[in-house]
Amino acid sequence: MMAKLFNQTKNLILCSKLETANSTWARMKGLLGRKSMDADEALWIPSCNSIHTFFMNFPIDVAFVDKHLTVTKIIPNLRPGRLAFATLHTRDVFEFPSGSLSDEKLAIGDQLHVDH
Repeated sequence: MMAKLFNQTKNLILCSKLETANSTWARMKGLLGRKSMDADEALWIPSCNSIHTFFMNFPIDVAFVDKHLTVTKIIPNLRPGRLAFATLHTRDVFEFPSGSLSDEKLAIGDQLHVDH
């Protein structure tokens, strides 16, 4: 199911093609097998407090959020072959193409909103 992801704090769209990894298979697969991501897409992994980029073909930007979709941690340019762990109270993860999350677009404490 595709949706849009908004940064309500900064009043801007972060992506217009938000894919949600709801099933066990989708969560396990994540971005594996893809050669890249479009600039306007992202992957939302609910109930996830750590990720890895083993066997991925490209770096990603990562945003961890709490249960209210408030940003708790940002990792820019996470390269393939790495692990990333969230902070306390993190619930979900959003993965974006590398370079998507500049300081002007997203900061810790920003409030996100998913428009289905």
